[in-house]
Amino acid sequence: MSAGVWRHQKKDQGIVETEGKDEVLERGGGEGQIKGSEAGSTSRQIKFSKRRNSLLRKAEEIATLCDSEVGLIIFACTGQLYEYSSTSMKEIIERYNNQKGESHEALETNAPSDIKVLQDEVASLKLQIQDLQDRNRRLMGETSDMGIKDLEILENQLELHLSAVRLQKDQHRSGYIKELHLKVFHLFDCSPFPDTYNLLIACEKVLSYRLKMQRNRVHQENIELKEKMDLIGKGNKEYLNDEVGIALGWQLDN
Repeated sequence: MSAGVWRHQKKDQGIVETEGKDEVLERGGGEGQIKGSEAGSTSRQIKFSKRRNSLLRKAEEIATLCDSEVGLIIFACTGQLYEYSSTSMKEIIERYNNQKGESHEALETNAPSDIKVLQDEVASLKLQIQDLQDRNRRLMGETSDMGIKDLEILENQLELHLSAVRLQKDQHRSGYIKELHLKVFHLFDCSPFPDTYNLLIACEKVLSYRLKMQRNRVHQENIELKEKMDLIGKGNKEYLNDEVGIALGWQLDN
């Protein structure tokens, strides 16, 4: 294979021959990998000069074509400084520092308030969790640390819930009985014994009356329980007011 064909193939592969190690260039699709050259300082300076000029030219194009304020600073490996600025490098640096300082100040200003909001939310959630755990513990029968008034309130709450459960059960039972009656009436609709049909009608009326009386009794019990709970709540409030008054009177006497 000739040297010209070899160089052409290496150029197609994105490889450039150097005096030392081959340097893999970045392809247009971004799949390539750029590696530093192990060649001498002369080769490295040549590469730096080419890429520096290209970078400075691109910066000037962006400033001109896009009407942008551009500042570019390059330090070579030898320590030499190269720079480009579309206006004034000093003004560009001052503008950069001012804008960066404002963003930092905004972050520092908003951070404490955001943290305070999160802390308040966490504290509120902890209180809610503790309250739910206490309620669950009491409903499971752990009432050793409860006082008399708390036990009375819990008892009334349980009675109220029990009455609601009984009422729901009676409603389901009433619906089930009505469904059975409809089936029975359908069976006896063509019966040759009219007395049996009339007897079932009478039984249904008696049963409906009993269910109605039972529902009224449950409703009355719920009303009485509610009134009882209201009285207990009022008594708790008066009890707390008395305790506070006694405590304040004791402090004034002392």
